[in-house]
Amino acid sequence: MSDNKKATMQVGYYPLGKKFGKYFHHTYAIMEYNGQNYEFHCYGGVKGDGNVYPAEMVSPSFSVNLPNTKKTACNPTIARLICTWGGTIDESRTVYNRKRGGHSLLGDNAGILYGPMGVCHQICNTILLSTSLEEPKWTYINSAPSVYLSAILLGFWGIFGHNLAAFTYTSILKSKYGALIENGNTEELMKAIDKDTSGELASATAKQNSQFKLYLTQGASADKRTEIILDSVSALMNKAGTQIDKKRFKTESEFDTLIETDAKIMKQKQELDNLLMKDNISHTEYADKTNGLIKILAEKYVSVMDNDKVEQLLSYEDIINPEFMQDIPYHDFAKELGI
Repeated sequence: MSDNKKATMQVGYYPLGKKFGKYFHHTYAIMEYNGQNYEFHCYGGVKGDGNVYPAEMVSPSFSVNLPNTKKTACNPTIARLICTWGGTIDESRTVYNRKRGGHSLLGDNAGILYGPMGVCHQICNTILLSTSLEEPKWTYINSAPSVYLSAILLGFWGIFGHNLAAFTYTSILKSKYGALIENGNTEELMKAIDKDTSGELASATAKQNSQFKLYLTQGASADKRTEIILDSVSALMNKAGTQIDKKRFKTESEFDTLIETDAKIMKQKQELDNLLMKDNISHTEYADKTNGLIKILAEKYVSVMDNDKVEQLLSYEDIINPEFMQDIPYHDFAKELGI
């Protein structure tokens, strides 16, 4: 039997900014495999002031009943393939932090375009799909306090098709290439995946890119945004350990105002994302304006849910760090999409 199942995953986080406890948290994952640590850390490293490691991994909502843990089994092959989003596995690489390059042009970001599709929270959570050794939907998320703030805008696994692509990608790896992954035959696995340029794996990525392009040209899907809202409400209730008054929340006036605010925010985000993809806005201005949008959205959630713990969970700031945006090929990715 392969050593593939002997790998374990842990996560950590630390606060960004000078006002610790209020500002956003950078998240990362570290895999231990065959006595070696493999670092998946987006663009912020695995060390910082106020670092929490190992941090707890938690269930994202009431519907996923997993016990909190600080270490869990993972599949090392799937973890690296998800991180590089179909890139070639290099057995000598132990640090995954590239901002560009590879199969997706986007480096080691688990297929997420930083800013428009997600941030380090969503990248980390996508890599954690490798800890679900059976069904991908039964998976953990990083417990960084501000993950719930990023989720109301960006979901737990990214938006604009990325969340579906991530789950589909993981499922295909397990079902179609499970034997090669289990045997630990990396060379044969990569040969098989390379031949799949027009197959299921390529299709999953193509669908994600198509949805992102559709968003940039036509705006966010109302149905998809409603799903994000419902998932966020469930997760916030789960974390806060409380039930809101469902009858009150489900009244047309309460729920519709949340949907309306979300739609207005997404319209403005669409405009900012288009400017970013065309290199017509600075990284600092993009980050400042997008962070301002999520603050307005968070205030609406707090008003509707009317719970002190929820207010605390959504009290952080600056989910997008302009320093992390440097060297990311936004314009090149836009050309790849044909926009």
